[in-house]
Amino acid sequence: MRSYDSGANKSSGRVEGIVSPVRGLNKESPLAGLSQQYAITLDNWICQPDGIVTRQGAANHATGFTQAPRTLMTYSAGAVAQMFAAASNGIFNVSAAGAIGASVATVTAGDGKSVNFATSAGQFLYFVNGTDKPQLYDGTTWVAVDGVSVPAITGITTTSITDVETYRQRLYFLQQNFLGFWYLPADSVGGAAAAFRVGSLCRLGGRVVAHGTWSIDGGSGPDDHYVLATSQGEVLIFRGSDPAVTANWNYIGTYYVGKPIGQKCLTKLGGDLLFLCENGLIPLSKLLQSTGLNYTQALTSVINPAIAVDAAAYGAVNGWKILVIPRYALILLNVPQSTALSNQYVFSTRSRGWSTFSGWNAADFIEFEGKTYFTTGLVVANAFTGTADFGANITAICDTSYARFNTRKQLYPANMRALFAANGPVGYTLGIAQDFTNNYALNEFPTVGSEVALWDTGLWDIALWGDSFGLRNEWVTVAARGGIALSTRFQISSKYASVVLLNLDFNLLEQGLIF
Repeated sequence: MRSYDSGANKSSGRVEGIVSPVRGLNKESPLAGLSQQYAITLDNWICQPDGIVTRQGAANHATGFTQAPRTLMTYSAGAVAQMFAAASNGIFNVSAAGAIGASVATVTAGDGKSVNFATSAGQFLYFVNGTDKPQLYDGTTWVAVDGVSVPAITGITTTSITDVETYRQRLYFLQQNFLGFWYLPADSVGGAAAAFRVGSLCRLGGRVVAHGTWSIDGGSGPDDHYVLATSQGEVLIFRGSDPAVTANWNYIGTYYVGKPIGQKCLTKLGGDLLFLCENGLIPLSKLLQSTGLNYTQALTSVINPAIAVDAAAYGAVNGWKILVIPRYALILLNVPQSTALSNQYVFSTRSRGWSTFSGWNAADFIEFEGKTYFTTGLVVANAFTGTADFGANITAICDTSYARFNTRKQLYPANMRALFAANGPVGYTLGIAQDFTNNYALNEFPTVGSEVALWDTGLWDIALWGDSFGLRNEWVTVAARGGIALSTRFQISSKYASVVLLNLDFNLLEQGLIF
């Protein structure tokens, strides 16, 4: 690796360093007491155990939409795997890259829910949106399902179905403004739907807005449960295979957790079920461990204040989504601010650190054939690819917590260095803020070439960073004033390189005691 050193005079002060904030964001602790392992701002970085890494970019996958795609769904049957996107002018096959063809099914609302379901007759994909008739796909043909179609669903007005889930070889549906659920006969994609009302089990009323399945280890092995979330923040848990048979359908309990955020507020993580509500992203396994819910057990505990602000401002906007990305050990939470603007909170299960992503403005995310895709604007995009966002720079900002360096004296940074590795030529920006002002005096430092390597030969698939990454560690002079606590902004804006930030060093002059 190459290294760089400007020959700055470091003997005039004492040299102190802080490690990369691998624990990510912390919006819960006081700013003046924030540990150095946390950051104030961490945008377009991913936390890893040994450093923070700039996220990869995005590129167009499917183009040619005239209405914005809002929901992504997949169909899988044996060797056949297909991906579809729903917009307000239809459902489109987006399995292959390039311009889309004609719509394969007619819908007038793109925001909806889908599920794959297998019966003895084959594999099926259901899509529902609470406005149109549910669309059923068998691998060849799409059918708009109503009371007279083939197959048909009777007993419920199918245009009122807002959600679909599969549990114990049955399809379960949610209906607009209904405190309960509907279910079909076992091993069937049609038939007479039966209603199961849960109003007597809910003390707060409201309606059921989401449902999911959850595997609980009851002591003799995993046991699947059916979970409902109401608009008033209650979570109901059932176990069994037939709601029509009392002996075969058990009510486990109702728990107050917090009002859900968005319709897609439940997602599986291994055998657990994550619930996104006003109190954060909570593993439901914590519900059965005590009589009270400890919200510090939420995966989002350190960023819950920020999520509460977002929920209050944007909770009614469609597009909230939790996506588990196992190959990168990430959990992504999409936060829509409007139909055209969004950002993401991203959790690394390796370092247990949160960061944010900006610039993708996604409406929905999905995993398909080992890759991550999202809808944005009039395209479906491939995520985590290359080092540019649709050919443009990715700007990554890290604002460290304020450091006092174990002294009561004023600190003046004569010079400093960022220790980072890059797999291509990259410039960077450094700035210092004093005494909790968050006002950074920024200095830009030029691009220096280094060896170029592919992302998958180093950062995530083999190691945090490898021999193909050039190391930079030059001492530089930054604009700064004296203060009792210092925060550093390290910023990268590039479309050519991935960067790993490892450490920040300071040559400090002490200017007198603070009384």
